[in-house]
Amino acid sequence: MEYINVTLAGSYFCIKVYRTGGKFGEAMKTCESERAKLLVITTQAQIAELVNKTADNVTVWAYIGISDAANEGNWVSWDGKAVFPSWYPGEPSNSNQQNCAFFGYLNKQVIDMSCNELQPFICHKIYF
Repeated sequence: MEYINVTLAGSYFCIKVYRTGGKFGEAMKTCESERAKLLVITTQAQIAELVNKTADNVTVWAYIGISDAANEGNWVSWDGKAVFPSWYPGEPSNSNQQNCAFFGYLNKQVIDMSCNELQPFICHKIYF
């Protein structure tokens, strides 16, 4: 899949869904090699638009650019800004070193999981 243009809650993005899994760090490096970043989504409006625009590339879970690896319980995006995603009930659970955020296509919410999971991921380029 090539990059596709989407509007997520008023912001314009160019996104690419990688169905082949990688660890969180590998996913970040892949995105950066394409002058992109892991996608950061935080609202239900962004989630609904993402599901609508990528329905033909559906995967169960995908890494997004949110982590609390640097400071447990302090969820931040790749640029260090605090974020408050639409968590699935009971999440973040912070059990077993679950420091990376995953977007769920089926439940349309975010959960925390290990950064060492081999999972699909979503890169994005922001238009200014």
